[in-house]
Amino acid sequence: MEFEDLQYKTEKELRDLLHEKRELVRELYFKASERQLKDPSKIKQAKKTVARILTMLKMRQRGEQKQKKVIETNKENNEKDKK
Repeated sequence: MEFEDLQYKTEKELRDLLHEKRELVRELYFKASERQLKDPSKIKQAKKTVARILTMLKMRQRGEQKQKKVIETNKENNEKDKK
């Protein structure tokens, strides 16, 4: 899954997808240890997807924090202007 695809998902969808992909990574590791996995690059792909999802969630979290900070700063500036 590409990073651009993740941008249009809600936080709940991202968290569900994260859970799903982490479970997939775990299953792939078990298959690899039992020599049942034919394409080991699938582990790498799944881990990259997990990293992309975590990055998107962190970016959104930081974006919300920045928005709150800007709103608080604007409120403080408005209060100073009124005085």
